[in-house]
Amino acid sequence: MTTSMREKLANKLTWLGNKQKDPAVRDARKHARIIPVNSHSTLTFADGATRSCFIIDMSASGVAVSADVQPQIGTPLAVGACVGRVVRILSHGFAVNFVEQQNRNDLERLIVRPAHPRSAGGAEASARRVG
Repeated sequence: MTTSMREKLANKLTWLGNKQKDPAVRDARKHARIIPVNSHSTLTFADGATRSCFIIDMSASGVAVSADVQPQIGTPLAVGACVGRVVRILSHGFAVNFVEQQNRNDLERLIVRPAHPRSAGGAEASARRVG
């Protein structure tokens, strides 16, 4: 670990220790983190490509996701219906900051959007045309 990474980890551990001793210690984050009941969603990239993803946590200002892709910092994309940019790379995913702050009550409805399965009806229709 670099010196700055060790300092950051030490600060987090100190805060966590203080929080365990005194529950009144506040998190410095602007928006509370929420873990959705259903954690599956869809990423949509600027070129229209989509990928499924797992929501690690979310807030009114952004979301942390895990996916089989690792976009570069600054990449524009949508998580569910919320548009944002990749702002941080995590050990098991990445963080997206939304372009517009979202209403906390609407977060799960906007973000949690399972990937649409390929239309079985389309495959059946093609098979009917061939056969």
